[in-house]
Amino acid sequence: MGQGIIIKCKKCNYEFEAIEGIGMMFDDLMNVMDGLPEYMQKEIKQLVEQNNLLTYNSFFDSDRKDLLFENRIFVHPATGRMTVKLYVELYNPEAKELLYKTIYKTKGGKEYKMIRISDAKNMMCPKCKKQTLYESGPILWD
Repeated sequence: MGQGIIIKCKKCNYEFEAIEGIGMMFDDLMNVMDGLPEYMQKEIKQLVEQNNLLTYNSFFDSDRKDLLFENRIFVHPATGRMTVKLYVELYNPEAKELLYKTIYKTKGGKEYKMIRISDAKNMMCPKCKKQTLYESGPILWD
């Protein structure tokens, strides 16, 4: 089960559901990849095939350290808008080297910043640009 919080602004009506982690559909990477841009899907599938990687979630197998995928919160570098996106890391199981890590970029090529849920309520409101965000309540999602 994933975790989340509802974030609201005290000054304006901005609201954001900040969620991270895994849900029921996250048993296998191939089940959740349609949330990724097509070029990322293609690159991941190619790396999985070339390196004979398993795609079921290693969260359920503590001995495996070759795959991580879950929802994470990303912040747009110019606007400060938060969004939830799929995050993926692939590792070579023998060499333990990172083969792939999801990096989201704007059309101008600037990287989105990845934050944890605990940092989301401390961000500046992307709508009114004030430091007035607060945690309104929890979200349980699956």
